[in-house]
Amino acid sequence: MLTINDHFFNLSGHVRHQGLALAGVSVQLFDLFSNEDLDGQVPLKEVKTGAKGDFSFSLKIGVYRIDVVPDATTRILKHSLPEVKVITNTNLNIGLSTGSIVSGTIKPFAAGSKPGKKVTAEMVAGTEVVALGIEPSSYKQVSSVDESGQFSLCVPRGKYHIALRCSQDQSAVDNAKIITTHSDVLTVDRDVDLVLEWPDLLTFKGEIVDVFGQPVDNAHIKVTPAASRRSLLLSELSFGAQTHSDSVGRFELALEPGSYDMNIESPPGSILFGAQLTDLTVAENTEQRFTLAEGHRLRGQVVFESALLSQSLIRVQSLESKQEYITRTDNEGNFSLSVPGGSYKLVAQAHPKDSPPIVIDGCEYSSLAPWSRNVVVGADTHVAIRLSEGTALKGRICDDSGQARPSVRVSAFIDQGAAPDATSSALVYGITDGEGNYCLFLSPGSYWLVVHKDFNSARRLEIGAEPVNEDIVWHGWSRIKFEVFGDDNQTVPRCQVFYHPYGSEGDGEESLTGSAPGNALNLPYGYVLTGDQGICRLTLPSGVYTFKFIPPQAGSFQEKVIRQLSISSDLTRKVTLEHKASGVAP
Repeated sequence: MLTINDHFFNLSGHVRHQGLALAGVSVQLFDLFSNEDLDGQVPLKEVKTGAKGDFSFSLKIGVYRIDVVPDATTRILKHSLPEVKVITNTNLNIGLSTGSIVSGTIKPFAAGSKPGKKVTAEMVAGTEVVALGIEPSSYKQVSSVDESGQFSLCVPRGKYHIALRCSQDQSAVDNAKIITTHSDVLTVDRDVDLVLEWPDLLTFKGEIVDVFGQPVDNAHIKVTPAASRRSLLLSELSFGAQTHSDSVGRFELALEPGSYDMNIESPPGSILFGAQLTDLTVAENTEQRFTLAEGHRLRGQVVFESALLSQSLIRVQSLESKQEYITRTDNEGNFSLSVPGGSYKLVAQAHPKDSPPIVIDGCEYSSLAPWSRNVVVGADTHVAIRLSEGTALKGRICDDSGQARPSVRVSAFIDQGAAPDATSSALVYGITDGEGNYCLFLSPGSYWLVVHKDFNSARRLEIGAEPVNEDIVWHGWSRIKFEVFGDDNQTVPRCQVFYHPYGSEGDGEESLTGSAPGNALNLPYGYVLTGDQGICRLTLPSGVYTFKFIPPQAGSFQEKVIRQLSISSDLTRKVTLEHKASGVAP
């Protein structure tokens, strides 16, 4: 039976530091088993602690993460509870620890033989310093840099990468104009005062014009280190710069020598469509012109009953190429973007805030079904999108022994004749809860249901007006848990754990998805990262694999390879990494 949820549990607690209650501390709540947040790490709920350090949430059954974030100007460290299971009223006592202050000033390196652009006070005003833990934890902290080049942040004792990057605050976009991927390694065992030096940069000037050579004002330009040279560390430190073109179509950035990927978005409401460039080489002070072609304006409005839906996700997928355009509706439910002529699949999905909640078997779900149509764009095109409540497709995922499979993705694909594969785009997906239950809401039609990445076992289903129950016994896929420690029994966080089929030609480091070259069994390959407790989890089909453990750069431990490990059932294994030999550079 479907009912509006009237049964919630209370998750409450107190936050203390050295036994004293902390008032005004931010407590953020994240739902671990909800649909992936498409806007990034946005909390499900957030409250401030009261005068006695108290906080409280009213929640449905589920598994959550709690982040406690004190004022960044204090010596008190943030704290995370990675997995809090709520099946009844729950009370928590959270104790925060004291850290060390890392403060200092940004200065450029001394000028080298090649003239470059100095890191000036004007440039650092849009930057921030980030410290990323190497060992013993992966603690990450960020401090904005003021106009005088000063910064200050608080971290626990340990070894860190410390780097300068553009601010991640969208309000600082037009100040975020430098990229230098330089980072230092810093050991913190007390308060530290630093003078951080960064190399001179090159000037990269650009001009954005249309096909008639007229300047394009307010185009959004985003530049990142090229994917072809990007390492895990560069990705974790999130280097990138972004700005807008001015009234004469010009922009200017300060970059270190290297190759870059660039994304240019046309101004809002423009009939021009954006451009994506890869492996753009910057080796000297340079200026380039970029031409945006004319497209067609694809626009529309998203409504549910009489309500205009803001922040609805709009995906426009080309049926003739791999290109996809993504936008969201504004406060009036409208969206607009420019695309080249062609055939597209248009998918609209409401933001959870606008979806009426439905309770099934004690769990709450968003009931609006995603909307999808194929459209041909040969001129300016308007599409009216009217969302409706969907039909529930629900069930339970378990293994051969009847054990639930929690935290497993279950995806629905529109039936277009052939079964989907790894290159197909899911219409919608959900995550199984702690009991292995899932629930999706779909419009009547034909769909393929896929568990995890097991496309070989995809099920074709017909959805009508009545709820459908589809329990799945998921054969042959096993849960692997690695606990990675050093030989001194210290946990190793941020360790990359690569996997690929044993005997394949690839080394497992090429991609997160797909199949390794030369792999007749079509087994997957990719990698995961260990958390602060040195633990990572994988879900893989039965087979024989090679696993490679690569600890963080500049850490104390050596890599390790397990070349032939047979996976046929759930497995937990402790992996010990040896210390680097004395005298070996980190």
